[in-house]
Amino acid sequence: MKIKIALLLILGFYFNSFAQSSEALAKYHFIKAQNAYGNGDNATAITNLNTCVSSLGKTNSKIEALYTYVYYNKKNYTKTKEHMTTYFKIASEDHSDYMKMISLLTVTNNKAKEEKEKQIEEQQDHKNWELAMATMTSEAFETYLLNSKNKIYRGEAEKYNSHKTVTKLLLLPDGYHNKVMSYLCVKDFASLKYYFNVTRLAATFTTKAIFHIPKDIDKLTKITEIDFSNDQLVSLPESIGNLKNLKSLTLEDNKLISLPESIGKLKNLETLYLHKNQLTSLPESIGNLTRLIDLRLDDNQLTSLVESIGNLNNLNRLIIGKNQLTSLPESFGKLQNLNSLYLYQNQLTSLPKSFEKLQSLNEIALGRNQLTNLPINIGSLKNLTKLWLDINQLTSLPESIGNLQNLKILCLHKNKLTSLPLEICKLTSLTRLDLDYNQLTSLPASLGNLNNLSTHLDLSHNENLTDLPMSMVRLTNPINIQTSKDQKKLNKALSNLKKTNSNITLQILE
Repeated sequence: MKIKIALLLILGFYFNSFAQSSEALAKYHFIKAQNAYGNGDNATAITNLNTCVSSLGKTNSKIEALYTYVYYNKKNYTKTKEHMTTYFKIASEDHSDYMKMISLLTVTNNKAKEEKEKQIEEQQDHKNWELAMATMTSEAFETYLLNSKNKIYRGEAEKYNSHKTVTKLLLLPDGYHNKVMSYLCVKDFASLKYYFNVTRLAATFTTKAIFHIPKDIDKLTKITEIDFSNDQLVSLPESIGNLKNLKSLTLEDNKLISLPESIGKLKNLETLYLHKNQLTSLPESIGNLTRLIDLRLDDNQLTSLVESIGNLNNLNRLIIGKNQLTSLPESFGKLQNLNSLYLYQNQLTSLPKSFEKLQSLNEIALGRNQLTNLPINIGSLKNLTKLWLDINQLTSLPESIGNLQNLKILCLHKNKLTSLPLEICKLTSLTRLDLDYNQLTSLPASLGNLNNLSTHLDLSHNENLTDLPMSMVRLTNPINIQTSKDQKKLNKALSNLKKTNSNITLQILE
């Protein structure tokens, strides 16, 4: 029992000491708050008052009165009224500050009302500004200027409005100027966002060039065309993907080594020119550009194409010449609206089986590759009018080639052909046939059926070709046949043929 009493006495002493300690700490900070208020240091006064309340665990009339005076000095009338209200709830009428607080009451209420009205006005002003920025029209900025007072926002609105007539903008290196178009130099790129009505942005140079695209380019929400050709760009900002209305993007002749994934967000893009860069790969997101009609990727360092390229089902023209492609993805066959395909100067050894599905193709350029054969069903490309297969490793042609009834130009020079399929004589629309620099020993007997070879028939540099089929006598349209000087037997045969058919012209090359 004695032990319990002793413990209670100790705890009582402890709590009493703690209470005295808390009160002493509160008093200390209250005095510091008074001194700070007297010295005009309102921030320190409030900090000490907060500590004072925290130490006591409650407030009192003196604390609330001092809070009121401090906030009144700070001209924060809302907080003044808040602490004044608390004061009148807990203070008696004989409290030392009561009469002074009464004298401040009317002024504080009026000031607090004004402050509240100002806050409401500022909130409405902010909403008006957000609306103007969301709308991005000259009318919206003019309406804002008529109805708002915020100096910062008004200054911004005036800057936007001062550029409202500019729809075409030229970006220039520092020190350059242009007398015809509105322009912006590199040092002023931060002002780009104010040109909110711009639909066309260009920066095209051959000498001193632009090295970067400003990140704020996505603020030009109405832009439909960008031309940054002949510059020194090494990368594109991710923000470029936010240009939802962009239809044409030209980045020809730069130093781009990659594209941001965000480029796939340009869902309205119809034309994309990326030729003459240093691209080694494409992002998978490029397959999201389903409205793309014209795509140029020539003269880069691409070694492969992403499977998603097959999703570009509206693509009409695709140029990927002068790269390092060794194969094409099977998805390539899904490009069924493709009209023109240029794959020259790559390292292709074969074409995917799906190639035969490209039924809309009108022109194919496959020159300067390593092709050893063509798809068996290449003849299914019924709309083909031009087929360039020069400088490859072809040793034969598939029989189906005879189904290309609309073919007008067939270029096969510098291959390893030793013969031609008989079906080639069905290509009655041909106006030009290049067979030079092959290893032909004979020509199909019905070659004379190709009565529209009005441009030329090039047989030069086929050393073992010594004669022509007799059917050539039937040619009724003028034709220019080219041979080489060392093909003496063939030249003699042609000379004899000319005597019986005056439509034939012989051109002997070196």
